[in-house]
Amino acid sequence: MGQALRTALLPTLGWLLVIALMVLAVPDWAWRAKMLRQGGLLIIGVLGIWRYLWYLTHMVRGLFYSRFVYPQMRYSAFIQRDPYPQRVYFLIPSYMENPGVSARVFQALAREAGSIPSVQVTAVAALGSEEEEEHVRQILATTDGGSRVRVAFVRQSQGKRKAMADALRVIATLRAQDLNLAGISFDEGYNDAVVFMDGDTEMADGTLAQCLPFFKAYPNTGAVTTDEIGRIYDASPLVREWFALKFIKRHSVMKSLSLSRRVLTLTGRFTVFRAPAVLSEELVQYLENDTVSNWLYGRIRFLMGDDKSTWFCLIKNGWEMLYLPDVAIYALETRSDNFFSLTRSLYLRWNGNTLRTNTRALRLGPGRMGWFVWWAILDQRVSMWTTLVAPIAMTLLTLFVSPWFALFYLIWMVSVRLMQVVMLAAQGHHMRFVDVPLQLYDQWFSSFYKIVASFRLGKQAWHKSGAGNSALQQEGRLPLSRAWVPAFQTFFSLLALVLFVGLLTGVLQTPRLDKLPEALGWATGQTVDAVETGAERVGTVVRDPAGAVQRGAARVEDGARATGQAADAALGGADEAVGEAARATGRAVQRGADAVERVADPALDAAADAVDPAVQGTRAVGAAAADAARDAVPPPAN
Repeated sequence: MGQALRTALLPTLGWLLVIALMVLAVPDWAWRAKMLRQGGLLIIGVLGIWRYLWYLTHMVRGLFYSRFVYPQMRYSAFIQRDPYPQRVYFLIPSYMENPGVSARVFQALAREAGSIPSVQVTAVAALGSEEEEEHVRQILATTDGGSRVRVAFVRQSQGKRKAMADALRVIATLRAQDLNLAGISFDEGYNDAVVFMDGDTEMADGTLAQCLPFFKAYPNTGAVTTDEIGRIYDASPLVREWFALKFIKRHSVMKSLSLSRRVLTLTGRFTVFRAPAVLSEELVQYLENDTVSNWLYGRIRFLMGDDKSTWFCLIKNGWEMLYLPDVAIYALETRSDNFFSLTRSLYLRWNGNTLRTNTRALRLGPGRMGWFVWWAILDQRVSMWTTLVAPIAMTLLTLFVSPWFALFYLIWMVSVRLMQVVMLAAQGHHMRFVDVPLQLYDQWFSSFYKIVASFRLGKQAWHKSGAGNSALQQEGRLPLSRAWVPAFQTFFSLLALVLFVGLLTGVLQTPRLDKLPEALGWATGQTVDAVETGAERVGTVVRDPAGAVQRGAARVEDGARATGQAADAALGGADEAVGEAARATGRAVQRGADAVERVADPALDAAADAVDPAVQGTRAVGAAAADAARDAVPPPAN
């Protein structure tokens, strides 16, 4: 920790200098100006304080757990006689993994098996090919301690979850045989352990020895999980630092949750389970056929997120869980994608797995898991919206009130994120200057993609490349008739959030209800005038249709005459033919109007006689509508 804090000194001073320069850049009048609408910003401030207090709560709880609670628990676990179980079984899914990575993983397994001579170690590896199986056999045969590992294989051909379920059935069979040969009952093997470990996870020295004693010391504990340290290959420095920040934040939150004897995930990278907790057909079915229902996608089959399924099964059945902050494994990952495409893919994957599980976890209620953990699960749903309130508010205020809001908010958010990263450095994180913008990016974009994923719960994709081959599994394709729905939901949900924040800040105004009667009166008056005018015009035309035609013809004649005069004035004597043509047009129009009048007079007379009763009725209806509209208008306020 001391080294981490020393490393954090230079980046912290650099950011303090940046903050000071931004403060000095704001003119005095901008500080004194009352640009903020107090009510809206007060509510936004309350949301911000709530988020920061939640963050601080995790920090304080984590510190209390790691400094006071966990040391006592560890002492109780290791002080007991014969702290280790007699049997440990490893479930290792590994598909087309890099041979160098596989070598490190199984060499570490052999080393850990040799470090506890009293423990019988069995490994069931779910691999993708015969070549991989032979490679694992060679590694164990040439590594010290490898001879103490009994190994069995399951061929992985229908996805990771199916392979894990098959491997778990093999482990259950082997354990039953081991207990039968030893002449002991299942109750006597209560402390036996099953380790779920990914094919790219390398155990550090002493990992197994530090995990196993907790099962005997704490009989209600169904699983323990550990810290993770990233070893990211073929990645840019930005990707490596982003992963380092994610791992240390996970470490901080898991310590806090473990104080309640529960965690929010039992990571597939490395978790040690009590054998009776996982060697059941119920958990096997959760691994193999876990599903949730959704109104849009129907029955969603889990393609990924096996750690969420095992976690839900244990928490549903009342098992406790522990996080061991001083035990670590190494996550050996190859990440060659660019930063933005990689983070987008992982945000959608991780958040999708979380959202597919936490709704049913909330239904279990706080009685099953405790109020704090239940609230933490609920917060996963709420925080994706509240995290975006402040940046949206300041964007609107910057655009529509004053550009100085952008600088004010920049000063505030840099200061807060700097404090957050320094608190992470106090827990062992080696801080870099880029951590502050990475913290902002992680919070904002993770929230945004969680919202996106919440409307696409059925959409899943898993891809694995290696050894010259690749595998791809996809779920969640909608028919064309419904393919537009997730985009529609996402757009209008975000639009509603923007409108809500706009109203909250005062940038947008709601209609004034006290002005509604006045507006209705004006609209009604306009309607009455329009009805009366229309009725009058209809009556005029029907009473004297011949006159209406004559007036129309006269207007046409006047227009033609004006056209001829304009042509004469414009062309003068330069083109007498054009002027004569215009005058001829006028005469032709006059003759046409006369002909129309002669033909139309008898017909119009007959039409007038037939229509006159209808006109009288129309006028009566219009008058009645006008009177009714006047009566509906409320009297003006005094």
